[in-house]
Amino acid sequence: MPESTSSPAPEGGGFLPAARGLAAPLGSVEQPNPRCRTSQALSSSNLQMFDQSKGKGILLLQNSFFLEKMKDAMKYINLEKLASAPVAHEPFEYLIVKEFVKGENKESLLADFPQIQKPGVFSLSELKYGPSFSSFIEELESHALTEILQEKFNIDLEGKPILTTVRGWCSKDRDGNIHTDSEWKLVTLLVYLNEEWEPQGGRLRLLRSKNINDYAAEVPPEWGSLIAFKRSDNSFHGHLPFEGRRRVVMLNWVTSEEKLKQELGRHNFSSLFKKIVPFTIKRN
Repeated sequence: MPESTSSPAPEGGGFLPAARGLAAPLGSVEQPNPRCRTSQALSSSNLQMFDQSKGKGILLLQNSFFLEKMKDAMKYINLEKLASAPVAHEPFEYLIVKEFVKGENKESLLADFPQIQKPGVFSLSELKYGPSFSSFIEELESHALTEILQEKFNIDLEGKPILTTVRGWCSKDRDGNIHTDSEWKLVTLLVYLNEEWEPQGGRLRLLRSKNINDYAAEVPPEWGSLIAFKRSDNSFHGHLPFEGRRRVVMLNWVTSEEKLKQELGRHNFSSLFKKIVPFTIKRN
């Protein structure tokens, strides 16, 4: 579903802002990769013990002891709920998790969320945010979460770059268009950080076709809700128009750093151009 600070882009699609780096294997905890805060997040004493088991990947996740310790290590997200969530296979592969984000740190997380007052998809390097939000991002980018998605969608995400972007405001004229995500995206994950959601607009629909009313699932962007799906030629999604605050963090696992750099180059040019010649494009 994701740009520059003002360019229109569908949720999970469009131009790609700065990458957060590669998903670091569990074995990297002793030598964190300075390009990726994932390995730094895994360097805590709670996580180092997992390397001692000699197991890797989903074999560890299937171990109840590992899940229990991982649950304790994660302050903001609930990996146990993600690991136990069923995968739907029609019309494409996806899963939905309610209350994926823990409620006890809601106040601090909202206080530290970037102050975004206009539509668009923003890279983390473009934003200012507090320590709670920074730690939240580290947990989302953790290799443990990547391992769960690998198993859920039967896809190799080892060493794939992760792009993390943020939205804070929705435009009824520019956002919610139906799309599948670009081919170079492998898996998309969305986490919503809004209060109770009453409007009909802004609820993400996972579609059977290009008809916005032909949907298999509809998810209001309420606090802690997670959607993840495996990109395919028919992974259509979108939402009815909505104008106003709509917080969402988006992660995309992409095919290669080379492709990511190409998109970042396009994004950087677009961002620079709009700073020089600001304008707004509205959809028909």
